[in-house]
Amino acid sequence: AYVLVAEDNHINQQVISELLQGVGVEVCIANNGREAMDLVEQLNFDVVLMDIQMPEMDGITATTHLRKNPRFANLPIFALTAGVTPDERERALACGMNGFLAKPIEINLLLETLTKIIPPKSENSADYVTVKVIKNNQHTDNPELQLPGFDFYNLIHILNFETIINLLIEFQEDAIDTMDQIKSKLSQGFIFEAERQVHRLKGMAGTVGAINLYEATEKLDSELKKGEYQDKSLSGFITAYQATMETLDQLFAKHKPKVINNQQAQEI
Repeated sequence: AYVLVAEDNHINQQVISELLQGVGVEVCIANNGREAMDLVEQLNFDVVLMDIQMPEMDGITATTHLRKNPRFANLPIFALTAGVTPDERERALACGMNGFLAKPIEINLLLETLTKIIPPKSENSADYVTVKVIKNNQHTDNPELQLPGFDFYNLIHILNFETIINLLIEFQEDAIDTMDQIKSKLSQGFIFEAERQVHRLKGMAGTVGAINLYEATEKLDSELKKGEYQDKSLSGFITAYQATMETLDQLFAKHKPKVINNQQAQEI
């Protein structure tokens, strides 16, 4: 099968790609809705997984344009979202999306959805997916990944330990100044700009298994979407953010130098 993933965040791109490629799916990445439109017009995809919030052109706008073309009237397009309001859900369905897949992606739900909408290419296709998933579920728990505030259930089924560490390094580097930026935006009254940053952080936190931070950002994000927020929600977010970064610092103190040296050795 050939799947287009329209997603602007590199961490989310990597995890979704690894998950799909692990069961034999070919993946193409679009960084925004405009790129997604261009790729759909050029290539033949079985399914499009479309993030709703993206720069340049969002997923709803891109889907609206695609549905105007009779060629793509029956192309399965599923929204990727880290949480969607009833209004956004209504707009997404109204523009022609076929359904929703929540971020962080749940491996079994994603595969169940894809096997329902993508016709088998051979008699053995369904068995192949089943065998791959069973193999991926044979990971043993790694005590190094028993971290407070984290749940790596999804990641350990598709990524090895070193790749997970590298993903967490990238996550921390991307999120390192986000809390200060959000606090600054809120202090200036820029609710919409703050909400976009909270929403983006929520998606990344969910993808890398930072469940405490994900839950705190989800609460703050839902309030900001209404144009307001409670001090309790903001302080809860700050506490979760700081605890998450401290946990990662402790993990990297033991593993980051080793991982970086392995990367450098591969480059050499």
